Order: sequence, then C-alpha cells, then structure tokens
Amino acid sequence: MIVTWLRFREGAGGLVATWSRLGYAQARPGLTLYLAIAWSFLFPISTFLHECGHAMTALALTNQDVTILLGDGRKGVKWQRGRLRVVLGWFTGFVGFTKYDQEQIASRRILWITLAGPLVSLLLAFLSWSLTSIWGESRWLVSAMRIIAQAAFAQFLFTILPLKYPRWFLAYGGKTSDGWRIVQLLRKQASAK
Repeated sequence: MIVTWLRFREGAGGLVATWSRLGYAQARPGLTLYLAIAWSFLFPISTFLHECGHAMTALALTNQDVTILLGDGRKGVKWQRGRLRVVLGWFTGFVGFTKYDQEQIASRRILWITLAGPLVSLLLAFLSWSLTSIWGESRWLVSAMRIIAQAAFAQFLFTILPLKYPRWFLAYGGKTSDGWRIVQLLRKQASAK
C-alpha cells in the first residue's frame, strides 16, 4: 500500500502500473479509483472478521462477556447480542481489538483465543483468493476478492509475527502483536511444566 501511495504521487500512470504488478488485469484509471475506494471499505471487513475470530473463540471457551472494538470505539454503532458486544467506530475500521477479562481464564484457553484471530485472517485470505478463480468473468468481483485476500494475508502477517508495534503504528503503537502474546503464553506454559 505504501508503494502504491508513492506511485500515486508519480501520477495515474504509476498507480495503474503498480496495480497491474499486483495482479489486477487491465488496470485503468477508473479501476484504480475503484481499487483505492475498495481498499478503504474492504480492509475493515478483514479487520472485523479477524476480531470475530478472537471473540467467537472467547465466547466458546469462557463464560466472559466479550467486546469487539473496531476503530476508536468511542463513537459509532453499538450492538449487543447475549455476551457479545460490538462497537463500530466511524471510518476507522483499520484498527480492531477484542476485550475480555483474562484474569480468570487458563493460559491455554487464552492461547487459543489469541491464535484464532490470525487463523481466521489466513483462512479468509485463502478463501478469498480461491474465489477469484471461480468468479473469473467478473473483473470487479475478482478485484474485490483479491483486495480482501491481500488485506487478510497482510493482517495475518502483521499479527502472527511476534513483534511490539512501533509508535507510528497509530492505535497499535507500543502494543504487542498476537504472535508476541502467543510466544509469551507458550513460554509461560513451558516454564510451568
């Protein structure tokens, strides 16, 4: 995406060439605008499904109330069903968190809850990319599925790698990735044996 933004500064030709290299057939300025807008709306779907992976696993393995925060979590649409609460912030869906009380949960259950988000992202990437071969005739639908696949795979990588996010990672700055928490939980379990 950063490469695309840099190419955008070179003009529409650079942006079209970048989209073409990413696998979007017959990229044109109209398609380029569509792709830029589509990324803005489809990436939050990937983020929401990633957080649903955490939340559904937490609901299945615990008796805790679970909250999915998409965006800043302060303003927006709020929805609740049973023990699940969803707060969708306005147009800030590139950031997501799942909240639940971890104090009373066994570490192996927390491990599965933490691993579920990246696994859902990976599954979404493979399913979306697989659908592009089925819907080969619809260029717009194929492009949307590729965007979802790329967003989900990028999300998988940025969450499964054990890292502490730098400050410039906006809402994630200073926080640890799912991969970091997984490594810490595995170390904790290994030392307990």
